[in-house]
Amino acid sequence: MRVFDVPEAVQRKLLQYTPDVKPIWEPKIEFDTRIIDCAEDYGLKNRRGTESAEEGDKEVLKVSEDELDKFNQLANIHTHPGCLDFCLKSIPIKPWVHQIKILRRVAETFPRSYLIADEVGLGKTIETGLVLRYLLLAKKVKRVLILAPASVQPQWLEELREKFNLHFWSYAQNEFTNLTPQFQKHSPLLAGERLGERLNPWNSHDLILSSSHLVRRKERMQELL
Repeated sequence: MRVFDVPEAVQRKLLQYTPDVKPIWEPKIEFDTRIIDCAEDYGLKNRRGTESAEEGDKEVLKVSEDELDKFNQLANIHTHPGCLDFCLKSIPIKPWVHQIKILRRVAETFPRSYLIADEVGLGKTIETGLVLRYLLLAKKVKRVLILAPASVQPQWLEELREKFNLHFWSYAQNEFTNLTPQFQKHSPLLAGERLGERLNPWNSHDLILSSSHLVRRKERMQELL
């Protein structure tokens, strides 16, 4: 491995600089709630009529047979032998060779446990995101809990969403929050508490990011177990 000083790396055009302005995240685009109209070709006319009555004037998205077939392929990607390669090709980053090697090893030996302990700067967060994305898309896991220092929770949420399209909920101060600048959500912990009933917060969402210090408390450990 050869190491270049920054001036030489710039001269050789080995560095790619990010834009000065962060990309704008549009929740309306990412969470498209328009009704998919494919009733005419797929025998869903009766159900479609019921949906129309319930939704009122909600916008309807016309979908062709070819588009629906492609959607079905994506929806069933977990059954395809190329699921792992799809995970790599459907993210906006290009992982390094050693990161792909770790992903493939975890995929081949799951559910064996692993400790990722690369040196600083070699992309442990990226490796973790790659593994989580594959396990979720392959439907090998459904629920994930990440425990990290509270100071880096916002960073983890952003990295997982922007690089891997994984939308985790951050649990802090008895509240679940989806921390995004343009679209902040709050999931009130437990309406049942008003009725004198305490529900288990860890069952509220499938993808949760929480403080590693929080779960050290005795009562939190019991909830997790």
